[in-house]
Amino acid sequence: MLILALMQSLGGPATGMRESLTELAAWSIWLFFVLGVPYFVYWALSLPLRRQERGRLLLDIVETCVAQGKSVERALVSLAEAERLELKSYYPVASWMFTHLPVLSRPWAWVGRYRARMVFGPRLARVARRLNGGEALPEALRAVPGLVPPQVAEMLQVGGESGDIRQVLPACRRALTSATPRMRSAMNYVVVLASGFFLTGVGLFLFAVLVIVPKLRMMLEDMQMAEWAPVSPYAQTLFIVAAALSLVVVLSALSYIGGPELAAFLRLRWLGDRLAVWLPWRRKRLQRDFSAMLAVLLDAGVPEARAVELAAAATANRVFARRAKAAAAAMARGEPLAEALGWLDRSGELKWRLANAAHAHLGFLDALAGWHESLDAKAFQQEQTAAQAVTTALVLGNGAIVALVAIGFFHILMLLVREGMIW
Repeated sequence: MLILALMQSLGGPATGMRESLTELAAWSIWLFFVLGVPYFVYWALSLPLRRQERGRLLLDIVETCVAQGKSVERALVSLAEAERLELKSYYPVASWMFTHLPVLSRPWAWVGRYRARMVFGPRLARVARRLNGGEALPEALRAVPGLVPPQVAEMLQVGGESGDIRQVLPACRRALTSATPRMRSAMNYVVVLASGFFLTGVGLFLFAVLVIVPKLRMMLEDMQMAEWAPVSPYAQTLFIVAAALSLVVVLSALSYIGGPELAAFLRLRWLGDRLAVWLPWRRKRLQRDFSAMLAVLLDAGVPEARAVELAAAATANRVFARRAKAAAAAMARGEPLAEALGWLDRSGELKWRLANAAHAHLGFLDALAGWHESLDAKAFQQEQTAAQAVTTALVLGNGAIVALVAIGFFHILMLLVREGMIW
């Protein structure tokens, strides 16, 4: 009886159920924004650091195996098998689910990896399958771009050809240091988005287009002002500014989250290679990686023309590799190494740095170590400056959107007031 009285007070079963579902939906949306959005931001921001952690751990495994005289391939295959067994034994029902319910195995594996704190995850399993198929480690790493950056796989390939893979490990670790500056740059963008500047401008634009504009158009048509029905001459400019800012933010977020896996999936490596040469901080890191690998190869006694080609291949940049082939062709015509490197660095700094290192008695790698650190510092400074400039541009663009909205609507109000005075 008490339940029936309560249902009647709520307006019947259907009304009470609708109100309960509405309240549940409201609480779900609130929990999503309070818990889900911050977790997604944390997950997205920390992606470069997790990639860096995977790369460093893999390099530590390679270094340990080489120092102990063990096979790196066998060690990685054993580690992949151990992770798989640990994942299956983490819950008693996991083994049965992997065998009989493959549809549920993927989300269950994700939960198990998170709870077991597995670093490599399914990427190492894919690499292990390729290693079991007879592929070399660099080839397997190139086929699975999410495990290590492409340039690290190329550097390991060059290390194998030089005869001592341990010589390229410092350069590989240095190539992984770009994760921290990328995350710091992303923090600037997140601050702008979280503060509401960008979202306010875009939201204001959408609200104006979807709600206010149709009503104003109806008012103008009722007042026989059809020539002003498009609302204002600033509407097209407003749409272009908002669309451009939204496109920049979305593409930047997708590139940041997707990383090398997204570029490989979309076959956009050519675009990334050109951007790496065009952007000054990416270009300096290319010069750092190339110079470090060239120094290692020259110290190992590799012929100069071959060393230039291998060092350019270690950057995993096709534009840089084409320029290296031109430099090797120039060396085949009789040009010295320092002069031929002008194809790779038009500023001439690499040319005279390498010429000075050739006269040093410490070896190329030790002689160029200071310059490599300088390139790192300059790249970090330029990347942070660019991030601040982009952040400022987003704020100014948002201000332009708000200003155009205000100008457009005040223009309409002036037209309405003038028309009312005429009537």
